[in-house]
Amino acid sequence: MRAASIRKWMLIHTWTSLISTIFLLIICVTGLPLILHDEIEGIFEHQPVFKPLPDTAPRVSLDEIVATARQLHPRNIILAVSPQMDKPSVYVALAPSWGAVVKSPGSVRGLTFDARTGEMLKDHSSPDQQEASAIETFLEIMRRLHVDMYARLSGQLFLAVMGLVFFLAIVSGAVLYAPFARKFGFGAMRTNGSRRIKWLDIHNLLGIVMLVWVSVVGLTGVINNLATPMKNIWQATEVNQRLQKWRTTEPLQDTEFKSLQAVIDEVERAYPRMRVTTAAFPGNRVTGGPHYVLGAKGRTKLTSFLNTNILVDARTGAILDAIEMPWYLQMLALSRPLHFGNYGELPLKVLWTLLDVMTIVVLVSGLYLWFARRKLQAKRVAQLSATAGERA
Repeated sequence: MRAASIRKWMLIHTWTSLISTIFLLIICVTGLPLILHDEIEGIFEHQPVFKPLPDTAPRVSLDEIVATARQLHPRNIILAVSPQMDKPSVYVALAPSWGAVVKSPGSVRGLTFDARTGEMLKDHSSPDQQEASAIETFLEIMRRLHVDMYARLSGQLFLAVMGLVFFLAIVSGAVLYAPFARKFGFGAMRTNGSRRIKWLDIHNLLGIVMLVWVSVVGLTGVINNLATPMKNIWQATEVNQRLQKWRTTEPLQDTEFKSLQAVIDEVERAYPRMRVTTAAFPGNRVTGGPHYVLGAKGRTKLTSFLNTNILVDARTGAILDAIEMPWYLQMLALSRPLHFGNYGELPLKVLWTLLDVMTIVVLVSGLYLWFARRKLQAKRVAQLSATAGERA
C-alpha cells in the first residue's frame, strides 16, 4: 500500500478503536462470568441430591408432582411446570394468585422435584438459598451490563452500533497488518526494540490470530442486541393478533381441566421432534382463560435453541394454535449460543474464556499504545522546541 493509504487506514483504526474500546472492555469483562454461567451457578447453588437410579428409570406423572406441590402449599396456585431437559428434575412455580405475580414478583415460590420419584428436592424460597441468591444477583448484574448497560432498548441499540464500530476496527487492523507481515513476516516479534514496539507486536499478533473469532463474536453480539427489539415487535404484532381471539375473562373456579401429563403427551405425539419444557397453567397472563400455554424446544443440541409456543384447550386437550418463530428470529436465536460458546459444552466454554481474556489484553494494549504514542509525540515536540530555542 502507498503511504497515503496506510495513513488513512491508521486513522480509521485509531478512532474506531478509541470510540469502542471502553464499551468493549465492559462487554468482555462482564462476558467472562456469563460464559461459565451454568458452571458458576452449579458451584455455589445448593444442588438437589438425586437418588442413584439407572438412566432408564421411568419418570412419574407430572400430575403426581402437581398434586404434591398443591398439598405442600394449599393456599397457592400452580403457575407453571417445567420438566428439565438436561437433568431428571421438574421445576414447579407457585403463587397466591396470578394477580399477586403482577403486583409482587417476589411472591412466586419455586420447588424442584425428582422427576423419577416425585420427591421434592429443593424449596428455592427457603432461607438456606441466600448464598445462591447472591450469586444469581451478581450474574444478573453482569448480564444487564453486558446486554444493555441498564439502558434497556437504547443500551442494546447503542452497543449494537459499538459492535459495528469495533468490527471496522478489526478490519482496519487486519489491513494494516498486511504490509507489516510482508516486511517482517507473519507473527514476527521484534525483541530488540523499545517497550512500546514489543507491546505493538503483541497487540498485532493477538489481534491477527484472533481475527476470525473476534469477528464472529462481535457480529453475533450485534445480532443478539438487535434480536430483542425484533422479537418484541413480532410478539406485539403477529403473536398478539393470533392470541387475541383466545383471550377471555371467564371464571375458572368450577372448570374441570384435562390432565397436564395427558396434554403434554398429546402435544409431543403431534410434534415428535419437539419436547415440552414448560407449561403455564389456566388463568395465565397470555390468555387469562382455560388454556395451557406450552413452550416446546427441539430435541437436538442445535434445535434446542428454537422455541415454539403451543396453545391447548385445558378442558378438552385440543391443540388450538402453535406459534413458531419466523425464520429470521430462528437465525438470530441460533447465533446466541455461538456468542457464548454454548454449542460445545465446557471445553468450548473454556476456549471462549481464554479468547475473551486475550481480547481484553488486545484492548488494554491498544489503549497503552495510544497513550505511549501521544507521550512520545509530546516528547519529540518538546525536544524540537528546545532545539529551536537553542538555535535562536
